[in-house]
Amino acid sequence: MDKASLLLDLLWALDSRYLIQHASNFPDAKRESLRSDLIPNLTNGNGSNLANLEFFPILESGRLGRYFESLLEFIFLQSNHVQVLGKNVPIRNSERTLGEFDFLLKWEEENIHLEVALKFYLKLKKEPNLSSYIGPSGVDRLDLKLAKLLDNQMALSQRSEGKEYLRVKYGKTFIPMIWFVGFLFYPIDEYLSGDYRKSLLNDINFDHRSGFWILWENRLQVPQTKSNSYFSIPSRLSWLMSYSSHSDIYTYNELIQFLRNLDDPGFSVLIVEWEQVGIIPKELSRGFLVSRKLIESVSLIS
Repeated sequence: MDKASLLLDLLWALDSRYLIQHASNFPDAKRESLRSDLIPNLTNGNGSNLANLEFFPILESGRLGRYFESLLEFIFLQSNHVQVLGKNVPIRNSERTLGEFDFLLKWEEENIHLEVALKFYLKLKKEPNLSSYIGPSGVDRLDLKLAKLLDNQMALSQRSEGKEYLRVKYGKTFIPMIWFVGFLFYPIDEYLSGDYRKSLLNDINFDHRSGFWILWENRLQVPQTKSNSYFSIPSRLSWLMSYSSHSDIYTYNELIQFLRNLDDPGFSVLIVEWEQVGIIPKELSRGFLVSRKLIESVSLIS
């Protein structure tokens, strides 16, 4: 990945909004401190905003979630406030692996066990609960992920095995926190009218990042919010902010013509609308074209 794209994704990671309102969310004040540390460390004597990016860890996986963890790790390593004590640390008992700590951090005098998740969910059902939000591949659900994050992953440092590991290794107790961000996508009519905000569940952060979804057969109805905007169809690793650098760029008419000639691929396709503001693309909207196969599979994971 080139430095410009990496910089955009780092800034997205720092400014990403939580999907869920929860008391254990990593505090906004700490995130602002991270941002204040990151920007100067990416600026060299010539004023370039791309210094130090050559030290970004080489990706060992093509998974977007692992890439997001690497972004946060790099951000932590640029900060004067936090020390990374451990990453992806497995905890085992005599029979099996119980889980792993995503991050063990020392923030000044505070010890933090941080669990990280980046997710994209589409509201594919009408029921007013978190189980109505399904992943774009049809194999994930928001309610299940949240339960796993809170009851298994975050709770690991409070279990006897986790506590014992932390006591022996660091002689400290750790405060569990989460950094759970991403996008929620709504039926296009609800999204364009803003009606989805009127029926948000209490668990969902009102200011979460949002988008739309439409069925593949309605793909020519992709909206354009600004007349001079551009469109990209990014690969999964470019779903954050680097879409403009790693995919073909279309005008609206070019996009419609391109989509017109395509058959249903059998999976969800992300489309991002953006405009160029200086050297940084400004996102205007994003949405998934949803295969009929995903709609038919929803009942299988209900």
